[in-house]
Amino acid sequence: MSGVQLSLIIPAYNCEGFIAGTLASAIAYLERRREPYELIVVDDGSSDGSAPLLAGLSANHCSVHFIRNHANRGKGHAVRAGVMHSSGEWVVFTDADLAYPLEEIDKVVRALEGGADLAIADRTAPQSLYHMSPAFFSYLYTRHLLSRLFNLLARCWLGLDARDCLLVQALVIFAEERSIQDEPSVGRMSDRATKYVGITFQDETVGDLR
Repeated sequence: MSGVQLSLIIPAYNCEGFIAGTLASAIAYLERRREPYELIVVDDGSSDGSAPLLAGLSANHCSVHFIRNHANRGKGHAVRAGVMHSSGEWVVFTDADLAYPLEEIDKVVRALEGGADLAIADRTAPQSLYHMSPAFFSYLYTRHLLSRLFNLLARCWLGLDARDCLLVQALVIFAEERSIQDEPSVGRMSDRATKYVGITFQDETVGDLR
């Protein structure tokens, strides 16, 4: 056992302008938890200066690990790479722009500690809160409708009883990372204990909630 309690994975793509601040915030949050951790940052083939910047930042901190994808293969692949390299008791990933305040990770970890195999941060949950500029409303509404339509089609096609297609991605990664051999299909895995967690979402134009 590595002794690492929490593995935090951050997929990144062309984030040169803000990724140093993201890592500083993530390290500060993880240090406040006062337990062994690892921060895994996966650069998904960025075309800007993100990769050398991340390599330098990770070299200066023993708990920060840098993974470089030499081609852009998408967020799902980047998250999978991070999970496959993780060693923590709990494995969580979040976006590089920190649209979800890092303290929200505590809710996810509590759900896992409470017995959930998977904890999904769900913006559509009744407990979720939104902090955003009114200028962001039309974009959010359009994205929400398209997201719900895509999820409905995917659920019908795959035969899954899941509110969020992120669950499908998480289930597959979960099976691979934990070497589950007795699950013949993703459909059967959707019966595992899954907890949807209400989350706080902040539009980047609003500023830091902390």
